[in-house]
Order: sequence, then C-alpha cells, then structure tokens
Amino acid sequence: MKKNALLPSAITSLRLVTLPLLVFFLYRGDTALFLAIFLFSSSTDLVDGYVARKFNAISRKGAYFDSIADFCVIISVFLVYSIKGFFPYWIPAMIIFSFALFMITSLHRERIYDPVGKYFGGFLYVTIAVLTVAPALNMLACIVIPIFFFACVASRIACLLFPRRFSGSAKSQEIKQD
Repeated sequence: MKKNALLPSAITSLRLVTLPLLVFFLYRGDTALFLAIFLFSSSTDLVDGYVARKFNAISRKGAYFDSIADFCVIISVFLVYSIKGFFPYWIPAMIIFSFALFMITSLHRERIYDPVGKYFGGFLYVTIAVLTVAPALNMLACIVIPIFFFACVASRIACLLFPRRFSGSAKSQEIKQD
C-alpha cells in the first residue's frame, strides 16, 4: 500500500470502528446517540474520498474498501431495522444482492463505472438519516428502495452488455489499477 493511501484508508476504517456502536444504539432505541454516531460515520465517507483525491491516493483497492465499509454500515442498519420489525427482510436482501452484484461485476476485466449504484448507496445513507427522525416514512422507503434496486440491477447488466459505453467515463479513468 502506498504511504499516501494510509490516511484515506484510516478515515474509511472509522466507519467500521463505529459500526458496533451504531448497531448497539439503534437496537437499543437510543435515537440521539445513533444519529450522532451515524452522522459522524457518514461524514467519513465524504472526507476519505476528498483526502484520497487531495493526496493523489485514489486506487481500485481503496475504492473497494470504501464500498465494503459503506455496505457494512448500510446492511447492518437495515438488518437491525428488520429485526425490530421496521422493514420486511426482503429489503436487506435486496441491498445484499445489489452489493454482491456490484462486487461480482466489478471483477470484470475493464473498469466500469455505474452511477446508479453510487446513487443507490447515497440514497440508502440519506434514507437511514431521514428514517431516524421520521420513522413513519418507512412505507415510502419500502416503495422507493425496490425501484432503486431494479434500476441498479438494470444498470449493472447494461454495463456488462455494453462495456464500451461505460468504461470511457471520466470517473473510471480516475481510478488507478493497483
């Protein structure tokens, strides 16, 4: 690992370090502490990317680590929501399938960029924050999450069927192969 990649990776690691606290406070129903830790954890997602670009430490491994940290936070929260009866279990199942599809299709030999998956992850982060302060919106989330999920699956399939259209984006050129 490059020396300049340590700082963004350390920042990303903070999401994983705070994860047990997130799960504990969410399960216990301590909304204020959960929201405070969640907002801190979420902010590391913005900061790590900024720091990686600032220090020219953008890499495929770093991008995967960032995605894995995002997935761990998102799926943990949605699993707790399901355990508490807030969401049906098919919601976290869709999120798991979507992430698995991302990981499998990202192993494709050409680097492909899929903005729908990125927007889906961002939407899930925003959904967690909104539902923390307005839990009555969970039924709306049960409608919008599947729409995003199916758009994400369609987008990944399109990326695989038409790789030239998706491999030439500025974002895909930005990430260096490690």
